Amino acid sequence: MTAVNGLFCDVLATRVERERREQPRPLLVAYPWEDEEMHSMTPRFQEIARYPQLFTEGHTRFDVIQGELGDCWLLAAVANLTLKDELFYRVVPPDQSFTENYAGIFHFQFWQYGKWVDVVIDDRLPTYNGELIYMHSQSNNEFWSALLEKAYAKLHGSYEALKGGTTSEALEDMTGGLTEFIDLRRPPANLMQMMMRGFEMGSLFGCSMEPDPRIFEARMSNGLVKGHAYSITGMRMVNGPYGMVCLMRIRNPWGNQQEWNGPWSDRSYEWRSIPDRVKEEMDLRFEHDGEFW
Repeated sequence: MTAVNGLFCDVLATRVERERREQPRPLLVAYPWEDEEMHSMTPRFQEIARYPQLFTEGHTRFDVIQGELGDCWLLAAVANLTLKDELFYRVVPPDQSFTENYAGIFHFQFWQYGKWVDVVIDDRLPTYNGELIYMHSQSNNEFWSALLEKAYAKLHGSYEALKGGTTSEALEDMTGGLTEFIDLRRPPANLMQMMMRGFEMGSLFGCSMEPDPRIFEARMSNGLVKGHAYSITGMRMVNGPYGMVCLMRIRNPWGNQQEWNGPWSDRSYEWRSIPDRVKEEMDLRFEHDGEFW
């Protein structure tokens, strides 16, 4: 353990060679999680935010926004984690903050090989022009999601190691549970009933599409992205214009306007048949936040 100006400095920080630091933007690092120079490239929180906090007004799925790292599979799992407090606080221990006896040290827990493993990190994060370049929150003062991603990167050896993966892998690492893969080309006849029952029992769900071998994250005309991971954050039976239908609430970890634009998308005519009371119960919002039904 090393301290710099009284703050914890992780001596197992990501290795960044001097010539790489001279590049216009920080590059992904594939080296082992070790070197003494990460602190010269990544600032402390006081240099990023005036009033940094681990949480601002609690934690929600909207605190999880993807940056320049191709780890949508991880973010889809993290967004789901926010739906279950008992699971969330197991991974993100609440006994830490930026205020009382702050020492620049944080810890997170992940399930590895049959037991919970504590991963300790310092508070330095990759930035460009004073802004975080990887996972971040909507709020510039909130840092739990960025720190969690750093801890998970340390667990795997580097940020580079997080490029590409499966949401099921991340969910297992963050819950200690088992995951099941369902191929929608051959779905079970009672799939919707199975998922409804799963939500009632506290299960977490994600989904993705087959990638286009020619184009990375190819964007389709309906707003969906091939080879991209999404969270499934809710389900609801509603009485639509053509009868009862089962809807799924899905979130794109990009957290922007890249959303489904077909039936039941934001402001589509189908919503006119739904009473305002039901819309409130569904926490319906028509915003460019990556979430859609």
